Amino acid sequence: MQIIADCGSSKTDWILGDHTAEATTLGYNPNYGDGESFINSVQRNLADWPIDSADLTIHFYGSGQFDVQGNMTEQLLRVVFPNAKFNILNDLIGACRATAGTKGGIVAILGTGSNSCVYDGQDIIDQIPSLGYSLGDEGSGTYIGRLFLRAYAYRTMPEHLRPLVEIAFPGKIQEVKKQFFASKQPSVFLANFGALFREKMYDEYVQGIIRSAFQHFTRDHLVKYSKYNYTKVHFVGSVAYYHSSLLAEELQKIDLELGNIIQRPIDGLVKFHLNKD
Repeated sequence: MQIIADCGSSKTDWILGDHTAEATTLGYNPNYGDGESFINSVQRNLADWPIDSADLTIHFYGSGQFDVQGNMTEQLLRVVFPNAKFNILNDLIGACRATAGTKGGIVAILGTGSNSCVYDGQDIIDQIPSLGYSLGDEGSGTYIGRLFLRAYAYRTMPEHLRPLVEIAFPGKIQEVKKQFFASKQPSVFLANFGALFREKMYDEYVQGIIRSAFQHFTRDHLVKYSKYNYTKVHFVGSVAYYHSSLLAEELQKIDLELGNIIQRPIDGLVKFHLNKD
């Protein structure tokens, strides 16, 4: 029996390999996430699953899952799945398997955070490192949210957009700052701040912010893979999914094409593991 999980900073999607059950819990990143809240969410939402099964294997793909961090996550998950076998991998190899399967290409994540790599159909063979929400995450929901927050605070945002912030935060910038610094997941807070402008996604200024974020991502990440012969970039994540037309235009400027794009990696991961096994 298999459980496949795709875990980001905002949420985690879970599916039983035979598709008899599916759930969504809180997200988790071992570098700065709230492990207690995450595992409590898993316990609540997967209470009826076969968690004590001795033949259970969990394929867990998550942001920030490397070596020591992966061991930390396994220890957390054993609270819920004491007898399971674990296969804990980072979300980037999950994105590769979900979009490209066993074929090669450039693969990127544009969700709450961002990442990218070159994939040969089996392994990641080149990668610009991800620096996380505080130093990098170009093109991500967190990065876009930061650009909007700065524009609001520094009064460069057009007047017709400012009420979107002030309805959500009646105390204006002081309340935004207070909630940001009190947040256990500041990257998620910033991504949610950017999501305030989703209803205005066709506004010229809003599109300009998103274009700027994508330009930073292509400049700092994708152009570095020019020595490889791949011309298509596959994406996972809500930011790429909802803004695919703007993303395609920015890719065209550097002679790349938009390849497969999926909002939820979990669907491609289930297909990958079913075909593999």
